[in-house]
Amino acid sequence: MAPQKGVGIAMVIAFIQLAVLLPTSSSERTRIASVVLEGSKYIIKEGVQEGWIATGNFTDDMLTHGWSYLTIDTSDDYDDLVQAYAAGFLEGNLTASYIKMMWNNVMNDFCKTHSQKCEAINNFLTKNSLWTWNKIHSYKNNIYWHQVGLVLQQLVGMEAAYYGNRSLDQKPKVDIFGLLLLQIKEELDDISAILGFPTNWRHRPLGSGSCSALVKLLPDNTDLLVAHTTWSAYNEMLRVIKKYNLAYNQSPKSKDKIPGREIAFTSYPGVLHSVDDFYITSHGMVVMETTFGNYNQDLWKFSTPDSLLTWIRVLVANRIADSGYDWVEAFRQYNMGTYNNQWMVIDYSKFTPGKNTSDGLFTVVEQLPGYVEGRDFTAEMYLEKNSYWASYNLPYFTNIYTMSGVQSMYEQYGDFFSYQNCPRAKMFKRNQTDVVNVDSMLRLIRYNDYKNDPLSACNCTPPYSAENAISARSDLNPCNGSYYLKVLGHRCHGGIDAKITSSSMVTDLAFVAVSGPTSDQQVPFQWSKSDFEQTFPHEGMADLFAFEPVRVNWEK
Repeated sequence: MAPQKGVGIAMVIAFIQLAVLLPTSSSERTRIASVVLEGSKYIIKEGVQEGWIATGNFTDDMLTHGWSYLTIDTSDDYDDLVQAYAAGFLEGNLTASYIKMMWNNVMNDFCKTHSQKCEAINNFLTKNSLWTWNKIHSYKNNIYWHQVGLVLQQLVGMEAAYYGNRSLDQKPKVDIFGLLLLQIKEELDDISAILGFPTNWRHRPLGSGSCSALVKLLPDNTDLLVAHTTWSAYNEMLRVIKKYNLAYNQSPKSKDKIPGREIAFTSYPGVLHSVDDFYITSHGMVVMETTFGNYNQDLWKFSTPDSLLTWIRVLVANRIADSGYDWVEAFRQYNMGTYNNQWMVIDYSKFTPGKNTSDGLFTVVEQLPGYVEGRDFTAEMYLEKNSYWASYNLPYFTNIYTMSGVQSMYEQYGDFFSYQNCPRAKMFKRNQTDVVNVDSMLRLIRYNDYKNDPLSACNCTPPYSAENAISARSDLNPCNGSYYLKVLGHRCHGGIDAKITSSSMVTDLAFVAVSGPTSDQQVPFQWSKSDFEQTFPHEGMADLFAFEPVRVNWEK
């Protein structure tokens, strides 16, 4: 199945080791374009045009860095809804070829063999869409629902560009089996479970990890570092680093701009949110998560179409929140209970290097169907002699741990599901003291020494697994091995990146990023030498993932 039919901002990228600035605006790989109105038609014109609604810069360095880069700016000379549509329209145009590749890589086989299941998903999402649009129209002056409407309007604009429609429909709608599927690819298995169908579309075995993260306070509070590595199937390594500067008002009756007007994040073609997730907002907040899922089938009864998909709630919270507390309060509303994660919000406006930490600096929130729990963890993070917080696909809160069924998994399978004693918990605890700067933080978040580290051991043949690491490399596990959990075996799955920021970088929405599976202690991943080359589509990707880290700055 396939879908049918400001001044420009340039990126300046530098290798950490070489500190070489790469040319962008003059590069053949860079395209700058604007959206303007001609009558009722949205028109793409090259360069920065007078009277632009949205302007953007797309730089394709996929084969040289493992990333492409996209910036989108909108003008407050226009209504918010017009801005949102134009932002999506421009992105859909600038990245159309990569959107097609992304679809072919990860969505092309969806609903080809599950007609009954897909009909049920279509019905569920149609009901959800009707409920959501009704709320948007009924509460159009409400800050929350105004922002929900803008999120969907941006998606409508992206679809319009991708499908070739240049007009803004008076009654916009989202194609249920169009680009919406790229937005909810992390939620589709949960929606299948809600509807009583097997959750095996993405072939994720029991206990499959999805990300590692670390928040580290350096000695004497000299800096606060944040790191995240996304765990995913390797056919998803078509990456885009994005920055949106959206000049939205908080509501139609307000002239105040949203706190999260500018947001930088790692993402994918055709996707309006991070998915990883890793965001830096102009209010100075870093938002990230790791996924723990839901093993308790009884909880799905709390998930109904009369609620909001998680990706929308996250974007709204990022845009309207100006504190960790506000983020949690926005996020907890209209919880569908899909894509159940541990979210971390680091508010750098509460941090001054060399000074005592302040309440509200670090907030954690976890979600299940029908239940959300969160609180300020600043004191516990630092005052209990930890100086760090690690996240590794297991819930912290006792209620969440029990209700989600993870407790039952622990009783059945042992320490792999233990919050205190799983391999990554012990690795983070042991190795976090080695972190003294960005370079050492990068080494830790990319760490995988599975053949030599006793914490990578398992009751398996061979007696270790490359899954048991901060950044997994399950492709390195032998296909003829014997593993008591399938998740520990041979898979086209692992850590596919790393992102790090600090108190000095976050003010500029800057961060260090590296694309691809870790190769610090292991051989780089190469499609042509992999037994997954014929079974996992990977259009648009490099063959060899041996990229150096880059520092992402945004030059105005």
